[in-house]
Amino acid sequence: QDDLLRPIAYCELPMSNLLFTRLIGTSLLSLVLLGCQLLPSGNVTSVDQPAHVPTHSTSADLQTAYQAISMIKGRYVDGGYYNHHSGHDWVMVTISSLPSASDKVAIKITSRSDIKKPTCEYEGQASFKGQDEGHGVIFEGKLDEKEGTDLIFYQFKDNKLAIDSNRAYALNYYCSGGATLKGDYTKVTDID
Repeated sequence: QDDLLRPIAYCELPMSNLLFTRLIGTSLLSLVLLGCQLLPSGNVTSVDQPAHVPTHSTSADLQTAYQAISMIKGRYVDGGYYNHHSGHDWVMVTISSLPSASDKVAIKITSRSDIKKPTCEYEGQASFKGQDEGHGVIFEGKLDEKEGTDLIFYQFKDNKLAIDSNRAYALNYYCSGGATLKGDYTKVTDID
């Protein structure tokens, strides 16, 4: 009779009960974590729309974007530009504002074409994503407007531009001879 009153130890559960208990516990935890998020105002939002991402631009966001665009417009060149008199290839990125969108810029990337066929060519648009002291100004664009899975990132800070992508080799597609759009560029001129 003493054996009937003794509590069952965790390790004495049959294996099927242990797995079932873990499965139920994991399922309940998943439902709690993925079900919904509470905003500070008490509103509920789905996980597909994180609470910290605004769904529309405010006038303050557009003003910040306008100021950032005014600051970054211009022409940027890679390191090869400084040796172009010796025949070196070089890449130039031109950033200009879009009259139709106050939070986007037009991007045109070209390379030397005076003595040979251009190595790199790209044209696209990028949207303002944010600005802070540590990272500078960040813009993001889609490499293929139809597909939209490959992103291109532009980081502007101290008259320098860094270009990168979410997929390592996506920026090679727009260049030949093993070149890539990925890299660092220095501002050489402003554009009004």
